[in-house]
Amino acid sequence: LNTYSVSATWTDPNTNIKYQSLVGFNWSFGKKPDIDVITVYPTIDMILNTTDHNAYIKGYPDGTVSPDGRITRAEVATILYRLMKDQVKARFDSKPTVNFSDVSSGAWYYDAVQMCAKAGIVAGYPGGSFKPDQAVTRAEFFKMVAMLYSDTLNTPITGGIFKDINGHWAEKYINLLQKLGIVKGDNGSARPNDNLTRGETAAVMNRILGRVVNNSSFSDAKVAAAMKTWPDCTSSHWAYAEIQEATNSHDYERKADTVHETWTGLQPAGNWAQYQ
Repeated sequence: LNTYSVSATWTDPNTNIKYQSLVGFNWSFGKKPDIDVITVYPTIDMILNTTDHNAYIKGYPDGTVSPDGRITRAEVATILYRLMKDQVKARFDSKPTVNFSDVSSGAWYYDAVQMCAKAGIVAGYPGGSFKPDQAVTRAEFFKMVAMLYSDTLNTPITGGIFKDINGHWAEKYINLLQKLGIVKGDNGSARPNDNLTRGETAAVMNRILGRVVNNSSFSDAKVAAAMKTWPDCTSSHWAYAEIQEATNSHDYERKADTVHETWTGLQPAGNWAQYQ
């Protein structure tokens, strides 16, 4: 007569990609859930923290979050760094320093770039630079994300649906992410050479983390009153729910008969010195 947790794991026999159900599913006696089918999501080898729903994007000093604005290579590295588990950071921290000609030890993004480079998630350019302030293209970001699944990158992925990546240097990375349900594209196109926006970054990262969110997640009046909001990303913006998920640390729960989470409370924001 208590609350039970429900979980499932599965391995795709064609690609050997491992999947698992989201954490936080529960159901209570007296409310019958439909557990004939449990949705599972690709695992990421425990590199990122998928359990705690901590904020990983912070706005700018003027109070905006710029969901349609570009995002830089340093900002993406910082997001991935914030989401890494502490034990993963400790494991990679012992590796040799990766030297980039344009990343000084005093830069706000130095630790993030170093950790991501040591983990093999990001790489520099042939001349030895990293170009931290350069806008990230969708293809560049998709490669970084695909490196989280590096153990599956050598698995042949067939049946690609995107028409604009044939022969593109990022084709195998994008096809993998499409297979995993992380990249959905736009009317059959992946737009690999377009600059990535901050809203698109949040949407992709939430899929990776299994943070399935919609506006109903904020229905609790106390939660709605306490959460951080943004004047340039209101509820009418397509990325509103994604940005709220990415910018508010919160507690949550999921019922067994839905994949969407419900926020149950807010947590203090991370102590970050740099706005991004």
